[in-house]
Amino acid sequence: MGIFSLAEEVRFELTIRFPVYRFSRAALSTTQPLLPFHYIRHRYNRVNVAMNQVHFLKSFLKDRNVAAVAETSRATVRKILSKIDFSKDLTVVEYGPGTGVCSLPVLERLSPNSRFIGIESNADFARQLRKVEDPRLTVVEGDARDIDTILKKLGLPAADIVISSIPFTFFSPAMRRDLVCRTASVINPGGAFLVYQYSPLMKGYLAESFPIVRLSFSPLNIPGVFIMEARKSF
Repeated sequence: MGIFSLAEEVRFELTIRFPVYRFSRAALSTTQPLLPFHYIRHRYNRVNVAMNQVHFLKSFLKDRNVAAVAETSRATVRKILSKIDFSKDLTVVEYGPGTGVCSLPVLERLSPNSRFIGIESNADFARQLRKVEDPRLTVVEGDARDIDTILKKLGLPAADIVISSIPFTFFSPAMRRDLVCRTASVINPGGAFLVYQYSPLMKGYLAESFPIVRLSFSPLNIPGVFIMEARKSF
């Protein structure tokens, strides 16, 4: 099945722009209940940017490091976010945030004093994500393997949560092991490395550096996605 027949089958709305939001400290009131991200009705101002499914598809076609044809589904994102405790201030890092399909829902739930660091190697995606006006968000155009250096430059001692959808299948076994090890070294006790992929390949690599690794599956995605929660002990 070709790319465009797949897009047609899942009712790819090529003319609908995906919404990005401006966030402000004033709008992030902890006294207000947080709504599900698919029903965003806070006091955030909506802006339209060219970060839509067409944009994602074009990046897939020209950048070999973009492994997915379609964005991660809302159901999958909800399942990933259910593994994060948003009741406290957090430092969250995302490897390969892409168009922000996971980043925006995370920002929607983070406390006012939390931080979100998106490390994106695709210059086009990084530029688009910077259009999200949120004081908690920092977008770094770079390599996830530099996570330690990036956090130090930002004055952050460690991360609480690291989220990754980067295509580990493109990496050699040595590169997979190296990135998992580097990630484990910067996560606080009790923190987690959340990896979602089309295969459970990374489960064994994660188990080498994390004492707790849980595997789940999200079928409501094209294709289905394995979610691996690797957590550090306290």
